Amino acid sequence: MADDLDEKVISLKISKAPSMSNMPLDIIHKMVENVKPIDRLSLRKVCRNFREIVNDKDPGFKRLRLDLFKDLFSFVLHDAKNVAITQDFDGQTCTVQFNHREKRCFTKNALKIALNDVTVLIENPHFQLSHFNFSALDEDTAAVETVMSWFKSVSDSKKLWKVEKITLEACNCDIPGILSGFQPGILRSIKILHHLDLSTLEEIFRLEQWKMAKSADIISSEHSSFPIENLVHLSNFYLELDYFTVADAVKIRDILLKTANFNSGTISVLDFYDFIIDILHVFDPNYNFVEDEVFYNDGEGAQFLITHNDYELMIKRVL
Repeated sequence: MADDLDEKVISLKISKAPSMSNMPLDIIHKMVENVKPIDRLSLRKVCRNFREIVNDKDPGFKRLRLDLFKDLFSFVLHDAKNVAITQDFDGQTCTVQFNHREKRCFTKNALKIALNDVTVLIENPHFQLSHFNFSALDEDTAAVETVMSWFKSVSDSKKLWKVEKITLEACNCDIPGILSGFQPGILRSIKILHHLDLSTLEEIFRLEQWKMAKSADIISSEHSSFPIENLVHLSNFYLELDYFTVADAVKIRDILLKTANFNSGTISVLDFYDFIIDILHVFDPNYNFVEDEVFYNDGEGAQFLITHNDYELMIKRVL
């Protein structure tokens, strides 16, 4: 009899407990603030109140890396404390790890699920990454097609990524299309670790994302002069080229070094050694082969140090 009474009391207490939808907002705020970033993604699925509060806070993620290998992928999210959420897909099983927690899912839609989570983050006005890294070294795979379709949907939605630095190592992917999905002005650094032809470069140079960037690393496979004038807005750059001439050095001197924002630049060319003296004469007509460095004064108070080795020319503002 006593046991029956206890059960009724417990049942009564439970029945009078507030539902998740009716829970006081200050309690929900405290719950959201005290959970890890990965758990916030789960909390937003509880009910509308949780979703609205989670969506109004910084998700807490700062770096994202997505690597594709044929139809496999690795997906890593870092929070501000460098704690990572990793998802690894081996073709049949997706393993999600966070600290000492691990979950395995048998699904072939793991990549789409991961990208949907990122879409949710992008829609959060407080979400901003310090670095996004994407690599896809195998072309024409289902995984690459899925990701490229997703990039396009982000760009078309006009809800652009807030990312400060992007590193792309993608073979034959639509690089201009990827870049167009990021918010101009916030994207400060663009690093593309794949050979680009001139037509692709011209598409990139027309983007506002490029025009408002401050730092860039570019690899060009063109056997013709690189359009140096498109670097005029950058503070720092690194170029890996197949072709560089004295005329290109003149452009650097007469265009880039005349800007107040230029800080440093490196040009890497395999056969610099054969004509490096002629290039250095552009900056110092009296240069002799004894020294490994020259100074260039623009006549208006700015001074630049130019150093070199067999395959690199490095320019740095010193005054």
